[in-house]
Amino acid sequence: MRVVLLPLWFLIVSVPPFALGANAERVRVERPNPVEQRCVGFASSGELAFQATSEQPKTDPRPATNSQVRPPAEGGVYRVGGGVSAPVVIHKKDPEYSEEARKGHLWGTVVLTLVVGADGLAHSIRVIRPLGMGLDERAIETVGEWRFRPGIKEGSPVAVQATIEVNFRLLDHSVWRVGRLVFEGGSSRPVLTKWRLPDGPVPDRDLRITFKLNVDSSGDVTEASAEGAFDPALTAKLREAVRKWKFHVPDRSNAAKYPATLDLTYGNPPPARIPQSRAGEVRAEPKNAEEAYREGVRLIRAQSPEPAVPLLTRAIQEKPEWEAAYSARAQAYFNLKHYHEAVDDLTVAIRLNPNQASLYNLRGLSYSYAGRYDIAIDDYNRAIELNPAPSAAYYDNRGRAYMEIGQVDKAMNDLNKALEIGPDYIRAFENRGLAYMKLKDYVHAIADFTAASQLKSTRWQLERRAEAKRLSGDEKGAQEDLNHAHDLPPGSER
Repeated sequence: MRVVLLPLWFLIVSVPPFALGANAERVRVERPNPVEQRCVGFASSGELAFQATSEQPKTDPRPATNSQVRPPAEGGVYRVGGGVSAPVVIHKKDPEYSEEARKGHLWGTVVLTLVVGADGLAHSIRVIRPLGMGLDERAIETVGEWRFRPGIKEGSPVAVQATIEVNFRLLDHSVWRVGRLVFEGGSSRPVLTKWRLPDGPVPDRDLRITFKLNVDSSGDVTEASAEGAFDPALTAKLREAVRKWKFHVPDRSNAAKYPATLDLTYGNPPPARIPQSRAGEVRAEPKNAEEAYREGVRLIRAQSPEPAVPLLTRAIQEKPEWEAAYSARAQAYFNLKHYHEAVDDLTVAIRLNPNQASLYNLRGLSYSYAGRYDIAIDDYNRAIELNPAPSAAYYDNRGRAYMEIGQVDKAMNDLNKALEIGPDYIRAFENRGLAYMKLKDYVHAIADFTAASQLKSTRWQLERRAEAKRLSGDEKGAQEDLNHAHDLPPGSER
């Protein structure tokens, strides 16, 4: 790739190690010469996993590339193990950025599923997690050119199912960029030709704002509606800018409008790295997706989410449509405070299981901790609607979100409901105490912090009660609470 944006930015290509089986080899990619490191981004293959299936994979409904239409090898498709060795990559190349994606500052991961045939070629490639703007096609075309030493069963080459993550990253910081631009269906999608995003107002944290677009046959954006509104002024500026974008429509007679989903992101968090296993821990390598999943869940319950992530990633790679693996990995990401990654996994889990209330609740929490309380409320609404029995936690979570966006009356209704359902729900007492603080009702705030402290005393509760007492004029009581709070161990936080 030779596209230059600024001469000081450079290209990095890396492939994280991943165990492909007994005969697996690490794929090595030569780094470019330092004097040639001038490109704005990098793209690399991520982890490869091989799995079994009882039938040939379904074909991708979108237009096929040469690698997609190539017929799979004859015979069944196997998984590694039980006498079947893993295929090994013997020739590979890394995909290049599309010009459209480079201009749009798009970065993310395209997930592909394919069959590594007995002929050592990639067959039946299809996208199971798209990015858009030409990167899906670049990923398919590139992986279609890879060559493998095929898997072996009883001395003969056989076909094996594989899942590949292709990572696209840009090295620019603190700019607005496209996180995703995916059009719905159709073989001739519009291509972005002209775009600009405002320099301000500048948010004070990393953000992701989702828009629903409609592009007409002339290439104009006729509609751009944001899902939620983190900041009305910022959202309005972004919407105004997006409405001025121009697209080239290859087939103007194909449709009156082209609906699309657009993510705009701010900031540039480093790409997620799959952590290594804990030093000194010796455990048997999981034999299959189910064992990897169970071990990942065990680690999450043991409060060790970092080593759980690669195990659950393996389970997902072997079973790309397994909702439980996505939701478990989302929980691990949530515990690690990687809230954007948790949202991504929960979005896939919800697509696979749209009637599970707990998925919406956890995605709402992930949005809340990422500062997107407005979007979180929609998920809490759905969780409350789907849950067969009233949940104090769901009402408490929604009440806290309402409080954060300034709708204290709605917050009070939800927090009262939470305590009606769970009279001993500590978190609801704490949040209602905060709501009373916003209403300057310090007497009731002190009562709620006291009730929470009587159930389980923490430093956070006493510090909040001290603040309420000080604001009510009780300086002596405030100091007593602070003294008591300092006597509690540092871990006694909210």
